[in-house]
Amino acid sequence: MISRKVISIVGVVCLVAIITWRGFVIYIAPDQLKTVPFNSANTPTYQILAAEEKSYSDLSILLLAGLFSLCFINKDERLGRKDWPELFLCAAATLAFVCVFYFHLRYDTVLELSSWQAAKMQANLDFLHSPYLEAYRSSEILAFFMALILSGVTALSAIYLRPHNPQGVQYATSNP
Repeated sequence: MISRKVISIVGVVCLVAIITWRGFVIYIAPDQLKTVPFNSANTPTYQILAAEEKSYSDLSILLLAGLFSLCFINKDERLGRKDWPELFLCAAATLAFVCVFYFHLRYDTVLELSSWQAAKMQANLDFLHSPYLEAYRSSEILAFFMALILSGVTALSAIYLRPHNPQGVQYATSNP
């Protein structure tokens, strides 16, 4: 059986590697925003994209609340000092959710500022083919799925892999 310590170390290392990689991708992405001729029919497309992007941050809030509920709220089952592998996994999942929020905020900020500039030029942003926007959007999606995986592994480790000793329950011993 895989040790919960190994699982937590692998989870944290994977998260750090992905955050570093996505930071590098954003750093080298050209500050280029493509435009297309103005067309009022593009408005529903913008609305659909905005709703999709917002759904990742909304789901992240719910999953983060569930993770905290599992790890910290229940008095009898909350994680303690001896459960450091699960605490590392919970911290890694929380950091991944923070990355989702950060990438979403940056994407919205860049999109809003560039939309104002495109409106002055009587054009629409080509948000599907602009490398700078694509870097933030793909980073947000990748961070979301990494947070989802880390949350699932944290729950699995906290429920099934860590030794439990709820208050009032005595385990049978071999010595009478």
